[in-house]
Amino acid sequence: MGRILLCVLLFGALWAKDDSAKKACDDGKVAKCVEYARAMNAEGDRKKAFEYYMRACDGGDSDGCDGVKAMNSDDERLCADGVAKACDRLGDYYKKRDARRAREFFERGCELGHTYSCESAKYFK
Repeated sequence: MGRILLCVLLFGALWAKDDSAKKACDDGKVAKCVEYARAMNAEGDRKKAFEYYMRACDGGDSDGCDGVKAMNSDDERLCADGVAKACDRLGDYYKKRDARRAREFFERGCELGHTYSCESAKYFK
């Protein structure tokens, strides 16, 4: 019983830390955006992790930019290996940065059967 209570308390403390990092990030503390992004990535929420790495990077935090690069590198390998969702994420990333690359990733995602990639690819023709 004591071990269960300890686990519950530790988990609660970790969760509270995530919430405080998110709040601090939302209040403009970009280093906390990286902390929250890492927590979200560890939990498997890649979309939220990427969003907060981007916020940190846009705020001038080099660790945030490194996080964005690492996640994109992972997605490029996954897309090349046929994971449609990874292609779609890359298309989303590039759509405001490099229209040609965005179109390529959306088209690849579409070829792999990702419906949203097909819809997005139409805007880059």
